[in-house]
Amino acid sequence: MIFILKFVMFQLVYLHINACTDLELLTNPVVFNEKVQLACKANGTEIPLDKPHSRSWSGGPYNALLCMNGISANRLKYNEIPGKDKSQYILEINSFSESDVDCEYKCQFGVDITRKTLQLNEEDYEYIPSPETTTVTATLQHGHFRVNVHFDKIWPTPICEIIFEKINFGKRIEMSKRKNGKLYAVDISLQHAFRKEDCNGEMVISCKIGTKHIEVQRKQFNTCPINGHSKKSSFLNDYALIALVVAVFMILVMVFVIMVFLIIKQKGYISSICEELCFYSRKTRYETQEIPSPDVTDVRIHLTSEQQH
Repeated sequence: MIFILKFVMFQLVYLHINACTDLELLTNPVVFNEKVQLACKANGTEIPLDKPHSRSWSGGPYNALLCMNGISANRLKYNEIPGKDKSQYILEINSFSESDVDCEYKCQFGVDITRKTLQLNEEDYEYIPSPETTTVTATLQHGHFRVNVHFDKIWPTPICEIIFEKINFGKRIEMSKRKNGKLYAVDISLQHAFRKEDCNGEMVISCKIGTKHIEVQRKQFNTCPINGHSKKSSFLNDYALIALVVAVFMILVMVFVIMVFLIIKQKGYISSICEELCFYSRKTRYETQEIPSPDVTDVRIHLTSEQQH
């Protein structure tokens, strides 16, 4: 009898210990601002999983109730979905942020509770900086090549490369970092002296952040000085452009004059003007000539006739 009681007690203790012992972080790596999943599995619990108040999620930054039997306390932030079978349930944390890390999360089935702390580390967590929070200044003047990059927030420590015309300056980059909240603020810089003739080329800045590679900036430089030949060519190009504009303007003026002339001629204005001008010219010519008087001529003719008789 005593043996039977001990066996029953042992089984009850065993079931209690193994009732809810599996709380797993499914998302790996955890990427800030994205969705994260935690899975809770009830191993051998005797509590009916489909009964009210049989399971719940709690914890987070405020150590509060997050979900109860699939009903979320904040649907925008937390959501429970079924897992592989009825003994597994998954908590989704939307838009994972700095406040969600270094917190304890609890999964409870009846009186059985399992805890897990999401502790920030450089292996399992990634924060990819956005272009809006990244500042890049890069110059190439008289052969002096300078690059400065500032990441306002980033995690883990990035491994960056600066490539200019297929020359990798990754080993010459200087980096400094400091804490910004729970994450890092990182500055990288590079200075290099080329020949003065090296005044153009393409620069690419890229970084590996955890498991991800990002291109920070791609830029084409062309800072070569303009020589005399280039200035002369530029002047000739400008002169040719001006001449072309003047020629087009003159052609347009000529076309306009011809069109006006044709319109006036079609309406008969030019003919009447010519007729008036021609009549006036003819009249003026007759008036200015000395024409002998008709009477004197007749007298002369008469006298000449009489003399002949």
